[in-house]
Amino acid sequence: MLDIDWKGLALPFAYLIVLGGALMTFSTIYRRRKAAESANLAPWFGPHLQRDIYLSLLHLDPEEGAEKAPRVPDGVVRAALLRRAGIAATDHHPHCPSAGALRMPAWQS
Repeated sequence: MLDIDWKGLALPFAYLIVLGGALMTFSTIYRRRKAAESANLAPWFGPHLQRDIYLSLLHLDPEEGAEKAPRVPDGVVRAALLRRAGIAATDHHPHCPSAGALRMPAWQS
């Protein structure tokens, strides 16, 4: 029948087991280290009060015992969106030194 040399196959199998164990150990340590580094990163974007207000108006949770969240009037949501857009425009526009420049009529500038 088949005559298998088990002593000759032991070394390649031992090599594969050691190699697999080393790679698993390395990947575990590497993933833990990368996860710890990414947990300590600073956020990409700073705090933004207008964005938070707008999003909280859009995603109101229902009160306890109520099935639906209270409906926010469209005017309030639009005002929050315009306020968010106005602040963002003054913060990022290179020719606009302050928010007061947008509120000033064009004929006065």
